[in-house]
Amino acid sequence: MRTASTREKGHGRVEARTITTSTWVNEYLADWPGVAQVFRVERERRVKGVTTVEVVYGITSLTRAAADATRLLGLIRSHWGIENGLHHVRDETFREDRCRVRRGDTPRGCWRRSGTWPSTSSAGPTTRPWRPPLG
Repeated sequence: MRTASTREKGHGRVEARTITTSTWVNEYLADWPGVAQVFRVERERRVKGVTTVEVVYGITSLTRAAADATRLLGLIRSHWGIENGLHHVRDETFREDRCRVRRGDTPRGCWRRSGTWPSTSSAGPTTRPWRPPLG
């Protein structure tokens, strides 16, 4: 088992992250071909004197040679930066968080009501009038 930790201060909070990686259980994960490591990340966050702790578990196909504990912790952290950035763009562009539809064909239903549909153009997030799919 390998361990790495980070500690950051900023925006009125202190965050500590600790990852523990292992290859010990790989043989038990035969249903996931390509698994190279399992990991446990503990996130401790303190804001205005209130501490919260979150523990998550994961698997990866990255070997220890490709991503030791320190690098894997960095990759996980950068993933959330990307995820949060994309969510913000989509939320602002398509007003996803303002949509109150909570069942069925939710995203399509919200975009239908707003009169827009996401474009797959490489020019960036744009919208075009929604048209029902053919067929």
